[in-house]
Amino acid sequence: MPAKRTTVRDLRRHNRSTLLSKLFFDGPLSRHELSQLTGLSAATVSNVT
Repeated sequence: MPAKRTTVRDLRRHNRSTLLSKLFFDGPLSRHELSQLTGLSAATVSNVT
């Protein structure tokens, strides 16, 4: 059975979920802190927020 392809939409959804979960469980964080804690780039964090 072929593997499911990851689309840009899936990636964006995952990034948004990661950031929202981090904010929910850890409280208010700056974009810089979110970038460091999640491993996402500063540009990605800025685009999502």
